[in-house]
Amino acid sequence: MSFFVAVSLLFASNTNFNENPGPFPITITMINWTVGDTMEYSIDLGFLKGKMTKKVASEIKVDGEPCIWISTLTDLTVMKDTVEILMRRSDGKVLKIIHNGKEIAIGDDNIEIVKQEYTEVTVPAGKFKAIYVVLNTKEVKNMEIWVNSADTVMDGMLKTILPTQFGKATIELLSFKKG
Repeated sequence: MSFFVAVSLLFASNTNFNENPGPFPITITMINWTVGDTMEYSIDLGFLKGKMTKKVASEIKVDGEPCIWISTLTDLTVMKDTVEILMRRSDGKVLKIIHNGKEIAIGDDNIEIVKQEYTEVTVPAGKFKAIYVVLNTKEVKNMEIWVNSADTVMDGMLKTILPTQFGKATIELLSFKKG
């Protein structure tokens, strides 16, 4: 499940819902998340269901620069997964990834944005204005993500539909809380 976290970090920003968005309406400033920010998700793989919790666990300094640890816990009943990501606040750069207690290499998977548009989406946490993005990576084609960090917390991921070898995986926001 670490891939879900890595992709969600693409949207580690303040999303600007202005009237004239231009060709790429996501405005990236800095990571202004607060320790304690939490997002709870449902995961539906069709034959397997579970929950995922993503939160800002702590803040530290690395080489004098403020950084945050983001923790993601996934529980699919038959599998539990933990991902911890250390991210620099000033530019969102991922400095370290720990997956189930072991440090892993930080990938350089290029993300191709195929489509994006303003829309609305309804998830268990409510109805939101959103930026809808379809993207491709080396590993995954046609991933769909709905995002709104202005009205939620952290990266603002509201919903993700991810093609897998077993069919589509759907992740939807159940709830969120600030700090």
